[in-house]
Amino acid sequence: MMSGTNLRKLSITIGIILALWGAWIYAYANYGPSPRFEALNLPVFLAPGTVETPPFSPDLDQLYLISLDFDKRSSIANIECYLGPSAVHSELCERAPKLIEISWKVHGDDGTAAQGDSTGAFPPLFSYPTDTTGRINGQPKSRRVAAIIYSDPLQLLIGSFRASKKRTYRLTLNIRRDATALQPAHPRIVVRIPVGLNEDYGAAIWVKSWEGVILCAVGLLVFVVSCVANLLGRSKRRQLLGT
Repeated sequence: MMSGTNLRKLSITIGIILALWGAWIYAYANYGPSPRFEALNLPVFLAPGTVETPPFSPDLDQLYLISLDFDKRSSIANIECYLGPSAVHSELCERAPKLIEISWKVHGDDGTAAQGDSTGAFPPLFSYPTDTTGRINGQPKSRRVAAIIYSDPLQLLIGSFRASKKRTYRLTLNIRRDATALQPAHPRIVVRIPVGLNEDYGAAIWVKSWEGVILCAVGLLVFVVSCVANLLGRSKRRQLLGT
């Protein structure tokens, strides 16, 4: 049977281990490597033709959105009016030419991962797509999405695809209509996770940080109590030996 002294020594060791474990969890959550929420962010020239991006590798097994981003503070007034019939439904934009007509394909290591188009009959209200649906020539086709997120930069969503972490992809754009009039707004092609998932990741980091803090606190408490008990035990033994 374990003596009281050995039990207290074991408790001290357990306290140290718990405290160090909690400190490591906190440090890794706050200072460890963080995933990139944007897998691709490149300037694009909107002249008719084909644009092929360099290879990119997402950091998450997650849904990624494909968007054209524009500088909201550019000299182009009401720039959203030029982004396509699926993006804006207002009297203000009725006479504005719709300049964005782009089809796209995402190529994975083993072929086409997804493809879609910026035009079509899309719902006026935007909701994040949850998965890919349908097929084109035997290949998966993303759910059609085209809507504007009124942030800065202004984001015109043209599609989505389900990515696998660390796999390599390439994006090909077929620009069918001249939209170089929008170049003053510095267009960029961006592949990113939805904003809500970004916030979920931040919440997970917060929870993990507090898990580390609590575990470290418990470990320190066990360590202090065990040390005090050990000192009291030694003092009691000395008193007994003295008598």
